[in-house]
Amino acid sequence: MTHVGLFVTFFIGLVSALLLLSNDGNGKKYSLFFSVLLVFLYVILMLVRDVSAPNDFGNYTIMYEQLTSFGKVWNAYHGNYTFSFLQYLGRATGLSSEQFHALFSLLTALLMYRAFYLLLEDKKYALIAFALFLLSSTFIFLYANVLRQGLALSLMMLAAAYYWRRKGFSFLIVSVLAFFAHFSAIIFFLAILLGKWLPLRRNLGRALLILLPALPLFGYILMDVLGLVSLLQSVEKYSNYDYSSKIFYVKLVISYFFLVSLFILNNSNKKYAFQPKVNLAEKSTYVFSVYGYLIAASFALLSIPLMSARVHYFSNALMPMLAVIFLFLPFRLRFEVKVTLVVAIATAVGMVSYFYPSSASQLGVYG
Repeated sequence: MTHVGLFVTFFIGLVSALLLLSNDGNGKKYSLFFSVLLVFLYVILMLVRDVSAPNDFGNYTIMYEQLTSFGKVWNAYHGNYTFSFLQYLGRATGLSSEQFHALFSLLTALLMYRAFYLLLEDKKYALIAFALFLLSSTFIFLYANVLRQGLALSLMMLAAAYYWRRKGFSFLIVSVLAFFAHFSAIIFFLAILLGKWLPLRRNLGRALLILLPALPLFGYILMDVLGLVSLLQSVEKYSNYDYSSKIFYVKLVISYFFLVSLFILNNSNKKYAFQPKVNLAEKSTYVFSVYGYLIAASFALLSIPLMSARVHYFSNALMPMLAVIFLFLPFRLRFEVKVTLVVAIATAVGMVSYFYPSSASQLGVYG
């Protein structure tokens, strides 16, 4: 284990401790302090990691070094002009590839904290959601390796917040930037629209949960038809990639049962125990619905495993916020027991996420 692995162990322990402390009765008084401490730990993590370790770093470096003039921004890989433009700015300011991509990862992930705050409207709960997010494999893969999609995710999370707040112009601008960061953002965009206008309340939610297991078959038939008429050549191309991550299918099953659990909770008659000034019932339905439609897209695209996995990263990013929203429902368990369970689960998830070989290799944990 390298020095990165040693710090990661320290990082997981401290972040889990922050989750516990921030939920103390007086925790809200120190939300700003805890937030600064969490960001500080995150910054150190991103600085001590091996920036050149991720699988895609070599390709990003080639792209970066080719941007010798502004005109070459428009030759961007897969039309990802937003990402290409940011790389050009890095080149123009004289940053090396490692310096730029380290700074890029650092700042784009911090946009997630901003998105959590805009959606949850509370520093304490934004802190908890961001802490849970930092312990996930989604954070590692999208902000250490698959940087274009990480940028798209951060932008789409902000777009979801703007759409909820009825800031239509900001929503459209940020969505367009996200699409030109990674084309898969269009699926997130559609999920946001559907989540607002076709919320997954009782009957519609039940119908989706029943249909989800059959969506891979429907998706396969649909993709086959689209392939025959050559309408989705870029999507069809992804079917040629070999993607055999067994843990992805485990995550997809977990996501399904998480969705079922959230549906039951969201449609219960219990009152929410925090943020009375915010209509949390409507907000939880909105976030839950966006999550549900993203899960549905993952199931529908399962015949193209790589694309399904990419969309699943988007849905995974919503799980910390959903956990925070539903954590404070008045279950029969005492508050202290619930918090202890969350911290235990967070620690376990963090250890698996950071030390599982495929994700650990993105940080240089084992050298």
